[in-house]
Amino acid sequence: MSKQSNTESKESKKKRQTAGLIPFVKGDPRINRKGRPKKFDELRKLSQQVANEVALHLQDDRFGNKKGDPVVINGHKVTIAEAILRKWSRSKDARLQMRFVEVAYGKVPDEILGTPDSKEIIDKLNDITEALTD
Repeated sequence: MSKQSNTESKESKKKRQTAGLIPFVKGDPRINRKGRPKKFDELRKLSQQVANEVALHLQDDRFGNKKGDPVVINGHKVTIAEAILRKWSRSKDARLQMRFVEVAYGKVPDEILGTPDSKEIIDKLNDITEALTD
């Protein structure tokens, strides 16, 4: 019985990966002339500009708001950042709710701080577990 290999040659793999691809040429509209932000600070600045823009209705609704109208809550125009936070606060996804609370009140510290009697308590718990497992 002959053994079949699941690996393919490097040449055939390269041909398969580049099949149908068209290289860029001068003036190609697919070329991103602006490029990505060169530094994270530029990306953060752009993100903050977008977050501070007024949120707009995406479609007509039953309350008379038309597509493109600003979202208004309690007499003030809502920013995109505020709209996102409001959505997170009402989400059924617990991860988004937790993220909302972290943004609002700060992240809960990951480190566990002990007290002088913590060692005694841990030793007692270890003794109890050892007694239960024996």
